[in-house]
Amino acid sequence: MLYLKKKDFEKSADFWLLADALFLGIEGPYAKSQHYLVQAQIEVNEKKATLASQAVLKAEQIILTLDQAKNLAMYIQLYDVKIDIAVLKEDYKTAFELQKKEKTLTDAYQNDVREEARSKYKVMFDTEQTLLKNKLLEREKQFTTVELENAKQEQQLKNMVIITAAILIAVLFFFFYRQRRTSKKLNRLANTDVLTQLANRRYTFLYSELELKKSISTGTAFSIIIFDIDHFKQVNDNYGHSAGDEVLINTAKTASKFIREQDILGRIGGEEFLAILSNTSLPQALEIAQRIRLAIETQLVSYDNNVINITASFGVAQFSPDKEDFISLFQHADKYLYKAKNQGRNCIVSE
Repeated sequence: MLYLKKKDFEKSADFWLLADALFLGIEGPYAKSQHYLVQAQIEVNEKKATLASQAVLKAEQIILTLDQAKNLAMYIQLYDVKIDIAVLKEDYKTAFELQKKEKTLTDAYQNDVREEARSKYKVMFDTEQTLLKNKLLEREKQFTTVELENAKQEQQLKNMVIITAAILIAVLFFFFYRQRRTSKKLNRLANTDVLTQLANRRYTFLYSELELKKSISTGTAFSIIIFDIDHFKQVNDNYGHSAGDEVLINTAKTASKFIREQDILGRIGGEEFLAILSNTSLPQALEIAQRIRLAIETQLVSYDNNVINITASFGVAQFSPDKEDFISLFQHADKYLYKAKNQGRNCIVSE
């Protein structure tokens, strides 16, 4: 499994053969199913769809005997391998259906992880609160003893110290709260396009680099969509820059409706937008781009008693090893965008 993740498929296959020699000694369903899933992944990498299907079928027969709710990770891994096999067979419809089922399981798995973490931190918080209350009670007892032993003048002095300390803590807390709120506001402003309230170019590219690294490490698909409003200069020339701003705002709102919560849409230029789609194959990205294109084409922007119709051109690309890094992927998508412009606009071009 380690060599599979490192994409050293030859060594992975060698070690699998060593493991297979010991397979008769395996009794647990988890180890058995894992063994077949690794075999299936190796066969996929060697483009042996039939052998991969046979191996994944053996794994599935074992996994289906396990309680799905308690073994989401194993079911998700099973779907991942079946998706790879479907893609290898060029059965993209099956791959897409499996992808939807896997997403449902992944969402459930993530919810379980979040609930487990939430329960853990609640216990920690309650424990800390109890300790804090015990400390406060102990201090109250100490203050009571001091009050009984000290004279009236000393008590007055202590009260003054307590009041001063409380005021100081309140002042420090106020400044800390205001500083934190200001910091969040500045960070949001630094990463947000003021006009459209989308991510700006700097943040979009930074986010893209991080998400691409995650996709490479997990072996999941990663696609981007670049689109540009057609003849935007004519909008500014004919109706004014305020009308152009209204077109940009409406376009941002329209396109955002088709972007998933875990993805991001950013404005990276005057009338140019970039959508980052993690765990998304090229056919899926093309479908999203088509939905955005049709929505933009049919939207009506009203400004100063004028109705403005606009369209947009799209370039779509999926990451692959030949693209090396995000900049290379971006350049491919940008090239497709210009091809779309040259082919008459209001269309989508991909590899």
